[in-house]
Amino acid sequence: MVNLHLPFISDTAERPTFSGIIDPTELRVVIFGKTGTGKSSTGNTILGRYEFRSRPSGSSITKVCNLGINTRFGRKIAVVDTPGLYDTEMTNEEITKEIVKCIGMTAPGPHAILLTIRVGRFTREEQNTVKHFVDHFGIGMYNYLTVVFTGADFLEDDNLDFREYVNDCPPPLQAILKLCDHRYIPLTIDFRVKTKSNKLRI
Repeated sequence: MVNLHLPFISDTAERPTFSGIIDPTELRVVIFGKTGTGKSSTGNTILGRYEFRSRPSGSSITKVCNLGINTRFGRKIAVVDTPGLYDTEMTNEEITKEIVKCIGMTAPGPHAILLTIRVGRFTREEQNTVKHFVDHFGIGMYNYLTVVFTGADFLEDDNLDFREYVNDCPPPLQAILKLCDHRYIPLTIDFRVKTKSNKLRI
């Protein structure tokens, strides 16, 4: 298990509030998830610019951890984009070793950990992705976890309510949401990486 240098607490009833762990002038974020769930695009959206290479692909575009930094809304934001698990070209062991390096990039540790999940069927691989990181980083990881549902525009296209979609999620995903105090957010991602003016399309 990796020591994240964070005040991780195994008892979810004793977890700290976000206001108590986030420095008012800086926010350090790590994004992880299964390959193809939009990690890089999520990072670009948070930073407000094209920082991480992103496009639809059957294998992970991100092979090593990448750090992007920008100042938005008066706060310095540092985002670490990580390789996706279950990549077709890298083993999970190789990917895990690379992701462990990302902890050093957010020293003394991340304020927030984002798990990207594509709207649609919650697969066994995605369930195992969460278990994989909890095994390495500890149950306290849930204290800082927020689930980002990417591709939320598909629900809008089908006139589906997002809250109803979350309420109807399968039990394994419901369990993850419960452990992270139901911190989740829908995100519409445009995989067209940039416009002619080199600005991120959101």
